Amino acid sequence: MLNNIYRRLGMMLIAIAATGALILGAASPAFAADSDGDGLQDADEATYGTNPADPDSDDDGLVDGIEVLFTLDPLDPDTDDDGLNDGIEAVYGLNPLDSDTDNDGLSDGDEALVYNTNPLLVDSDSDYISDGDEVNVYGTDPNDPDTDGDGLYDISEIVTYGTDPTDADSDDDGLDDGIEVFFGTDPNDADTDNDGLSDGDEAYVYHTNPFDTDTDDDGLQDGFEVEVGTDPADSDSDNDAIKDGADVEFVQTVLQGISDTVFKNETNKGSWLSELDTIENYIRLAVYLDAIGAGPYAEGVEALALGKLNAILQHTNGCPTVPDQNDKILDCNAQAEFRPVLQLLISNVTAL
Repeated sequence: MLNNIYRRLGMMLIAIAATGALILGAASPAFAADSDGDGLQDADEATYGTNPADPDSDDDGLVDGIEVLFTLDPLDPDTDDDGLNDGIEAVYGLNPLDSDTDNDGLSDGDEALVYNTNPLLVDSDSDYISDGDEVNVYGTDPNDPDTDGDGLYDISEIVTYGTDPTDADSDDDGLDDGIEVFFGTDPNDADTDNDGLSDGDEAYVYHTNPFDTDTDDDGLQDGFEVEVGTDPADSDSDNDAIKDGADVEFVQTVLQGISDTVFKNETNKGSWLSELDTIENYIRLAVYLDAIGAGPYAEGVEALALGKLNAILQHTNGCPTVPDQNDKILDCNAQAEFRPVLQLLISNVTAL
């Protein structure tokens, strides 16, 4: 109701100015007791403390009589202390008695002069978040429904996805939140499938599936393949007819990375590397025999390979407290690094 009144007030002032019906400072014979022609008799000006010789005592663009009529303060150019003069507020339809005309949590002055929002609209960018909440609560842009430009509206990020509306990539995985939502990955989890590779690296670097821990189904997780140097998008990285998960190279890579100083003697590491080459030949032969339909022979050769792998495993007993006399790796941390990898190879060979 008040806003409509002040809009009409603004229109009235404009009309008066256009027609020249009111000339500030000119006295009219009909209002001889109103020296400055501002609509207040001189005696009333004394009551209000205004200047009877100045039609606009506070220089806010509204004559004193109008201010008194609408219960504004004729001695204060900004009655509601919102940063906008009363006259400006009247012209633009704002309420000069209410510092926040649209009740959105931002003062009219801040909306007009700081944030460039509409002081007559609670939600300037129509994103279902009030301008005040955008500025004071979420830190978003009240003039942009998608503050971070990630393809998701601010309200969707806050209410639906729980992402950061001021960060295009909430989980810092190299994929914008909007892209993740579109393709179905989790915009709050950098590694949706928990395979050790970020969703962005899977999409842009390795061309793997961010929903599948083992994209090429070779028995090795994508992240581990990158770590040991195999191709997570190729089940047989070295094209030797053995899937990477059943091939010895990943075990040899881990073994090579273990310091020579943790072995029982200086020949143990080299001996195991050589033994793994022999085991690879057995595995390759078993794969070949199975491929030509010689299943029983393949099983026999596979059993030989598994026997040799388990023989190595027996020399890394997991280090329950301290290494025993049978261990060839004397450091418990090194055993803990090597043993699970060897067990993985044994599991994958068994599954051939």
